[in-house]
Amino acid sequence: MSKYDEILKLEQTLKNDQYGEMIRDDTHKGTMDDPIPMPYIRYYDAVNKLIEAVYAFHKAHPEYGLDRYTEVLEENGCGGTQLDNVDVSAMDGKCLMALFISLVRGERFCDGLILDNLKNGAVLRWIGRLKQVNADMTAGMRQISIKKTDITGLDSDAIVNAANSALRAGGGVCGAIFSAAGERELQAACNRIGHCDTGSAVITPGFRLRAKYVIHAVGPQWRGGNHDEPKCLYNAYYRALELAAENGCKSVGFPLISAGIYGYPLSEAWRVAMSACGDFLAAHKGAGLSVVFAVLSDEIFELGQEILSESLCNAD
Repeated sequence: MSKYDEILKLEQTLKNDQYGEMIRDDTHKGTMDDPIPMPYIRYYDAVNKLIEAVYAFHKAHPEYGLDRYTEVLEENGCGGTQLDNVDVSAMDGKCLMALFISLVRGERFCDGLILDNLKNGAVLRWIGRLKQVNADMTAGMRQISIKKTDITGLDSDAIVNAANSALRAGGGVCGAIFSAAGERELQAACNRIGHCDTGSAVITPGFRLRAKYVIHAVGPQWRGGNHDEPKCLYNAYYRALELAAENGCKSVGFPLISAGIYGYPLSEAWRVAMSACGDFLAAHKGAGLSVVFAVLSDEIFELGQEILSESLCNAD
């Protein structure tokens, strides 16, 4: 199963206009987190399954920040556009899922909105694009590997520093990178930049490292998971990859960001890392990037291999 599988597997049913029997549903009219019972609403079975699939995706992937789905749509130039008129030909998975959430939430205020967009073909167009995104994600995940090695010794075009927002030399991976690059030179380059927001990244030369660049990505501190940590971590990875591509890099080495003193749970940290890197590589096939994660701990290495293998199986 891919992360989109519950939606993709509805395609054939919807193509055949087999919406199923009308069933009563008392739970799905409302917000994502607090459905408002509407006892007189009845849905076709296929509509109900689509709603359930969208809810499940939203719950499973907090890194997308889809509580603010309208912002995602606006960032992609389709805010305020009629759903059946949205051009999805170049959309990534995150934006497509924002569309699906917009549709499901819109049903709360406009009975029959989902069925209308099934019948006019809009939902099938979105699913068709989602299939292509899923295929691209499969190819992208194959460009990711994990090594048990010191990140400072990688010969990647760029390596990523698990940075703090002040861009100061720290401990752990950050301290090792500063030391290997030449702390005085690297700190001076960081001082010229001055600051980096959590969930973002900046780039400096690699100085004495084998890597040409150091990309400083600021992950979140773990505070229980309810303070946009998954979204910030996802964005830090994604922005680091954007900077790598913008600077002509073909290979990037990552640590497991936020998993050290910032306390991010290891399994969740790996899942967000795979999600962000897989999504970027799917959306930027022409960049020709490969990603390697460099870790030292047996536990982190083995868990990463397990989650990468799982992600590859899911993508297939």
